[in-house]
Parts: sequence; structure tokens; C-alpha cells
Amino acid sequence: MTTTRYAGRVRAARPHLLELLATRPTWHADDLRAASELEEPVLQELLSDLLGDGTLRQRFIDPSRAVATGATYSLNTSLAAPALPPVLSPLQQKVMAYVVGRKVTLGDIGSAVNCPRSDLIEVLAFLESHDLVTCRYIGHLPIFSQR
Repeated sequence: MTTTRYAGRVRAARPHLLELLATRPTWHADDLRAASELEEPVLQELLSDLLGDGTLRQRFIDPSRAVATGATYSLNTSLAAPALPPVLSPLQQKVMAYVVGRKVTLGDIGSAVNCPRSDLIEVLAFLESHDLVTCRYIGHLPIFSQR
């Protein structure tokens, strides 16, 4: 939990933001900011806390299809009962094998598995949607790791 000067407001806003997050499968940061009506520093600290404790996930967005920039968030559904793992294609298996134990970018993975960017984006979106990899953004740069 945050210990900054916004800590009280962050704690007070947490239940409201969790209720709001539960109303959609994913939220773009700008939509979340507008709907929550929280001040930017309070929202950022709250999102950071929720990401840190595993309640919230940043979602991977196909950059070629993204209409807006910035992070997209969803409640972490992988905390629920695990589903059966999907059957992976050979390319998906290669990507998973490379990501294990690492924090890597799209470029790192593409170079390692010798895969076109468009195919790699599809693979990563599939793996992320099945909770096999996780994506964290540093600015606009997605960083992938094993879930």
C-alpha cells in the first residue's frame, strides 16, 4: 500500500475503483481517469498499488490496432480457478520457451524466435489472453514475462 501524501485518498478510492473496474473486461487509462473522477496522482498511485498486489493487470494492446495510446487495465481473473491450458502452436511454444525466466520486449522475442512482428503480436496477444504471459508497460514499451 502506498505511503505518500495521497495514501488516505488512495485507500478511500480503492473500493470505488474496484467496482468500476468490474463493470468492463478492460479499461483504457483515459476512460478510467474520466469515469473515476480521481485526481491524476491519486489514480496513478492506486493503479500502481493494484498492479503491485496482483489485483489488476496491464493488458497488451496490438499497436497496429490501437486507437489510443497508453495502458489498458483489467481485473486479474487468473486469481480465480485455473482453466485448462490451451493447446499451443509450435510458434507459441517457442515464444513461451524464450520468455520463461525473462523480462523481454517484442524485439527481443522476435529476434530470438525469428518471427515477423505481425505474427509475434498475434502470438503474444493469444498467450496474454490465456494468462500464460503478462505484459507491463514502461512508457509505451511492452515488457513480457511468464505469468
